[in-house]
Amino acid sequence: MGKKRTAETEKYRYAWYVTALLTAAYVISIIDRQLLSVLIESVKTTVHLTDFQAGLLLGPAFAAFYVTLGVPFGWLADRYSRKTIAAAGMALWCLMTAATGLATSFSHLLLARLGVGVGEAALSPSAISLIGDMFPPAQRARAISTYMTALFIGAGLAFTLSGPMIALLKASPEFSIPLAGTLEPWQAAFVLVGIPGLLIASLLATIQEPARPWLTRQERPLTETKSSERSDALPFLRSQWRAVGTVLAGMTGVIAVSSATVWLPAVFARTWRWSLSEIGLSVGLIFIVAGIPGAAFGGWLADRRVRRGSPDGAIQVAILGSCIMFPAAAIFPLMPSGTAALIPVYLLQLGNAIATAAGPAALMAVTPPALRARMTATYFMVTNLIGLFIGPSLVGALTDFAADPRFLGKALAIVVMIFGVPGILAFVVGRAAFARAASKELALSSAPLTLAVH
Repeated sequence: MGKKRTAETEKYRYAWYVTALLTAAYVISIIDRQLLSVLIESVKTTVHLTDFQAGLLLGPAFAAFYVTLGVPFGWLADRYSRKTIAAAGMALWCLMTAATGLATSFSHLLLARLGVGVGEAALSPSAISLIGDMFPPAQRARAISTYMTALFIGAGLAFTLSGPMIALLKASPEFSIPLAGTLEPWQAAFVLVGIPGLLIASLLATIQEPARPWLTRQERPLTETKSSERSDALPFLRSQWRAVGTVLAGMTGVIAVSSATVWLPAVFARTWRWSLSEIGLSVGLIFIVAGIPGAAFGGWLADRRVRRGSPDGAIQVAILGSCIMFPAAAIFPLMPSGTAALIPVYLLQLGNAIATAAGPAALMAVTPPALRARMTATYFMVTNLIGLFIGPSLVGALTDFAADPRFLGKALAIVVMIFGVPGILAFVVGRAAFARAASKELALSSAPLTLAVH
């Protein structure tokens, strides 16, 4: 009994090590993704971009491959080595982040952002599938929410570190690269941020994955052989479309509003004339002090609700987060001063963290193990297809249409209302169907903590 308990403890600790490593990778991906948002005003000046072009780079340019390649990567991750897929993807996006710093035109920036999207598309399907396999249902939301804290840690670090980094680069001797020549401070920042992630990519390649017996016919569990709904994506979606649709529709609203707030630094700069260092310190710290506890609380509360007999606990948490997030996102651009706006910005990020942590956990609550990577990829594809493609570019388009750069805050508030209200309604209307599907999956779930090297 003692040896068995020790072995289970070691597996549990290793599961948290893997979660921490994947979270670190996700933090770096968010920094690499978010850095353009923080430095967009400098990039616009150097490359002579319009607000619409900037919106395309912030949203669709990254999302084009990030959302479309997620499902193929998910298909691969459900069949082959998830650690290899995640490590290779991370190496690619880190190199493409560095390449962003070498860009001198809109077309070059576009290609680099597309490359970042390709690499990052490989991470989350593999990561959430791994975490889903390593933890039992009543502990899964907390582990997934830990992974999702990377969204806020990464964004916070991108904000807080970019200002001092740019100031240091401006005060330092010129930064030059052979063949590329002398770089602007913002260009040097991308090069310096892109390279260190290669170390984490090498560590991802050493992960010891959980065994997946359903991948071989001889070891496939009885539940898998009797029902294609638990091993094939289309039959599963046909049978559980209400539950899955509830998660996708509700979280699309959350992601759309969250994506639109990539304009947050520009709102502070244009509306209240804040400097980059002021924006980075204030907004960056809010991302961290609101995002980390918000995501942790969301995961803890969802697990607690499941343990107390509410299989729809993650949906309840998503509703709570949305009700905090959406009003705050609509109000902050309309505040009389930047200092006053920091209060709704804090609530915006707190609610965003709570809802964002609950989304993937809700999906895993209704998804069989053999489909976790594909359904995770589907989740990111659907929510980001609308969120990343439409959110940032629509804000930029509305601002250009108004022909007034100071209209940016009002444009952001309009986009929040367009996506926020339908998002909350989707959660509320579909909650009962989700609860039925989650109850069914909970009854069939186990904790596959056996490790196997792939």
